[in-house]
Amino acid sequence: MNDIAIPAVNHLSEGYMKYIAILAALIGLAGAVLGSIITNYWTDKRQRVQHAFDRTAKKDDIIRSRAEELYELFDKFHQSFSMVFVALNAETLNLLEHKAFPVTGFDSGFLQYALKKTQEDDQYYGRKSMIVNAYFPELMPKYEKYKTTAFSMRDTMSNFLSQYVQGNKLSCSRDQLAQFNQALTEGIATEKQLAQEFTDGLFSILSKIGDSQGK
Repeated sequence: MNDIAIPAVNHLSEGYMKYIAILAALIGLAGAVLGSIITNYWTDKRQRVQHAFDRTAKKDDIIRSRAEELYELFDKFHQSFSMVFVALNAETLNLLEHKAFPVTGFDSGFLQYALKKTQEDDQYYGRKSMIVNAYFPELMPKYEKYKTTAFSMRDTMSNFLSQYVQGNKLSCSRDQLAQFNQALTEGIATEKQLAQEFTDGLFSILSKIGDSQGK
């Protein structure tokens, strides 16, 4: 009877061994699959993070490039515009101090040149507006405020020319020229302040980009 039981036990043991081997194979396969899934997950996540970083870096590079272009265009106009009006202010002050009125033998060429110069210097106005609107919309209120002031100053000069300059004669009174000079003085101070506010805003944006890349 014992002889019969031993083969049965052996047969049973062989069956368990087969199941254990199959189970071990399944566990190993599951582990391999799970490991592959985890590896793929983290690889994919790393790639997404890297792609996001690359896109951000590329976007920052574009913004920085546009900011540099905008600053160059804006500063070129501001410096030239300011220089013209400072010189015009000095010229009108000189007339107030040393000329009798009405002024005859007046050289209107400088005023004409000043007006033409400010018009030429604004040839890239459309480009400046496009860059601000597309890349720095938060600066548009500052830019529009500056532009309004600059154009108002130019209109003041144009109106003065059309009303009081006739050939080589300046037909305005001393008081009228004094008012014009005062308008120039106030306009120059306002234009300078608004230009500084705009460039400060632009530099602030660039500073934030630099800080984000440094993190």
